Amino acid sequence: MKKIFIYLFLILFFISCKYIPFFQKTDFIFDDQDLSKKDLSYKNYKGSSFKNCDLKYSILTFTKLNNCDLTNADFSYADLSNSDLRNAVIKDTNFFWANLNKSKLQNIDFSGLNLTKVNFSQSDLRGTKFNNSDLTQAVFYGANLDGADFKNAIIDINQIFNAKSFNNVVMPYGTRYKKKK
Repeated sequence: MKKIFIYLFLILFFISCKYIPFFQKTDFIFDDQDLSKKDLSYKNYKGSSFKNCDLKYSILTFTKLNNCDLTNADFSYADLSNSDLRNAVIKDTNFFWANLNKSKLQNIDFSGLNLTKVNFSQSDLRGTKFNNSDLTQAVFYGANLDGADFKNAIIDINQIFNAKSFNNVVMPYGTRYKKKK
């Protein structure tokens, strides 16, 4: 009888380790890997490195990529909806036609990137920088753009006004937009 309890305890412990973030391994190194068309959803990759990775058409829904190095990664056509990319390093990264719907993207520097046709709908983009980025046909419907910086970005101004919140936004021509109280 004692052995049964020990076995049950071990089984429950190993099952719980999968669902308790404290036991999840992070800080993986995926540099230079072809991860295109892979399903990487519902994973915690916090602090990991994806430098020079090919992630085209990948599924990364509900994935934690905060504090990751995404330098020169290609997320073209990838689904990153409901993901957390806060404090990620994003340099020379391609998000062409990516889905970032309902994602946490606060304080990210998207400056100089091709963000054509990216879906940012209902995402949290507070304090995000889009300086000199190409946002042609990007979607911001229902997004929070408070404190975002669009200086010198290629964007139709009406795209910004489709956001849920856009107070204290730096517009493409450099002026700051503040809602009247």
